[in-house]
Amino acid sequence: MIDCFHWRNEVGIDVALEAARSYLKRRGASPAMLMDYAKLCKVEKLVTPYLETMVS
Repeated sequence: MIDCFHWRNEVGIDVALEAARSYLKRRGASPAMLMDYAKLCKVEKLVTPYLETMVS
């Protein structure tokens, strides 16, 4: 899912957002785990506002 944000210019931000929504609907989804992966992929600053909006 975080790869979609990393490659957002190729796949489109709408695809990345849909992947995030789909993940968060899954049972056992962890926003904290997503942020850990975002840090690893160096897209934390990009993912944070979207994730905060989706979780709240």
